[in-house]
Amino acid sequence: MLTDAVRAVLVVEDEYDQRNLLVETLWNGGYAAFGVSTLGEARAEIDYKLPLLILMDRRLPDGDGIAFVRELRANPRTAHIPVLAVTAAARTGDVDDAFVAGCDGFLSKPCSTDALLEGVKRLMRSSAKD
Repeated sequence: MLTDAVRAVLVVEDEYDQRNLLVETLWNGGYAAFGVSTLGEARAEIDYKLPLLILMDRRLPDGDGIAFVRELRANPRTAHIPVLAVTAAARTGDVDDAFVAGCDGFLSKPCSTDALLEGVKRLMRSSAKD
């Protein structure tokens, strides 16, 4: 397993520009971050790097990001990783679904840089206490 110093924030977002904006915002906020565009890529990266935090879109080309969070929570190796849903699907039911699936936070797109960095900071602090 890699050390915490090399582990980073994983951004799972299929829209190229949005993914790059999120990754760049995180880097500018002092977080190491990398992005992928599918759940298949996310699985491979999680297996390899075991990120400290995951930003998860809901609608991805190969599946539902919120259903993927259920998979993460069911796996003892990944159950502890905080997940921040960052998605345009922001109706009340979508927010509820995200939290029921195991997301630790929710931001609707588009979100401000401040809201994103505050959400990440809060979840990183919270996971450090565990």
